[in-house]
Amino acid sequence: MKSVLLSVFILRLEPLKVSVYPKNLMALFGENVQMQCRTNVGATYHWILNGTRLEADQYRVPTPLGQLTIYGLAEEDLGEYVCIAQNEAGIGASHTMVTVGGKAIYSNCYMCRGS
Repeated sequence: MKSVLLSVFILRLEPLKVSVYPKNLMALFGENVQMQCRTNVGATYHWILNGTRLEADQYRVPTPLGQLTIYGLAEEDLGEYVCIAQNEAGIGASHTMVTVGGKAIYSNCYMCRGS
């Protein structure tokens, strides 16, 4: 009779922890702003603004590493941003608020949307 050696590997995944920095972001209209989504392990990232998933465009540029840059902050950029991170361990989220802290410095801003 033959004996069979069976090896079993149990992969224990660390729970996904997600944080967004800065927690509250105040900027002026027309400024460029950045937010960073971080996890304790690798993940894929998606950004949500006021309940709507963001897609990359010329003003909002997410990266595969969890960073989101907004060029020329405009009124439609204000609100709650949620970073959704997902990997084999599961899914997690963290949020930040983007508010305006003053009036635009330039009245005729060439980078501002709607100008």
